[in-house]
Amino acid sequence: MSDDSDLEVSYEAPDHTCPKCGEPVFQVTVKGPGNRAFGPCGCRIPNVDR
Repeated sequence: MSDDSDLEVSYEAPDHTCPKCGEPVFQVTVKGPGNRAFGPCGCRIPNVDR
């Protein structure tokens, strides 16, 4: 296991906005390990291998 701290991604937004489009986020939809999206904007959340 390697320490790839430069690849670490945080999806915590203190003001609850989408980090991609800036729209308000009210939910996160998870349909599977590789299928997650913010709502209601629908921006997909990329996979991050840890």
